[in-house]
Amino acid sequence: MLRAMVSKAVMAGCVLISAAIARGEVFTWECDSFPVAGGWGLLQQFCVPILWVEDGQYIQQLDMVECPGKEQGGHDSYRRTLDDFVGGPSFFLEWKVEANGDASEIVAGAPTAMAVGNSFGIRYTFFVARDRAKLNRDNLLPIVFADFEAGVPHVHRLELVNGPINLFWWYIDGELVTNGIAEGAFPSNGPRITWRGKSWQMPAFNRWDCIRYGDIAVDGSGDFDSADGVGLRDWRYFEECSRNSGISIDAGPGCRWADMDGDGDVDLVDFAGFQGVFGG
Repeated sequence: MLRAMVSKAVMAGCVLISAAIARGEVFTWECDSFPVAGGWGLLQQFCVPILWVEDGQYIQQLDMVECPGKEQGGHDSYRRTLDDFVGGPSFFLEWKVEANGDASEIVAGAPTAMAVGNSFGIRYTFFVARDRAKLNRDNLLPIVFADFEAGVPHVHRLELVNGPINLFWWYIDGELVTNGIAEGAFPSNGPRITWRGKSWQMPAFNRWDCIRYGDIAVDGSGDFDSADGVGLRDWRYFEECSRNSGISIDAGPGCRWADMDGDGDVDLVDFAGFQGVFGG
């Protein structure tokens, strides 16, 4: 169960960017490789981060070590451009991470951060610690905190719908934390995505499970990557949704596309529907 709270605070921005992908697809990095091999541009590394891949997770061990010119500990951050998604009717960002850093580190943007933003002040900046997450959109807007169980990974999801009224939703493990009117359409005007692990006043140990983003798939379409066709890539994520759902269990916002009969779960009936559109 989540507990969401609202307060005021100062926001950290995000940075520039590198390569992208073709319009109409979803970018996925399953954390089974080092980030640069997975398509990310290295932004910063300092204070001797210890990094490795294990059991399909990218792991950051960020210790408090002597580091000339730096007052904090380890830092490991990456970036990509979102230019190929500019002008789309919708956008989602989803990531799964387990951090063991204390929530007191959030004030300095640690132990993990995930941000999307553009050159004209539209930002969604998330900080995730062991048992608390924070969303900051703008210095003039309320900041939202959410508390959750420590010691397990959690799925965070941002959804944006662009139109006459621009809207946003933030979910953790499929449960709505907050939503409302967005400051503007996104991605737009030089958009980028940046994420990192960081230690500030204490060591950090982060396990990243996946990072995914792109167009929001049409409900019940079977087309996870919005590529106007249903194939093996969609099957890989349909399988994931079916493992995480079942009879009378909410399929969650990240699996509405796999809920072929619209009854709120992903089960054998939906599998039959998926088979009917596979290859189409």
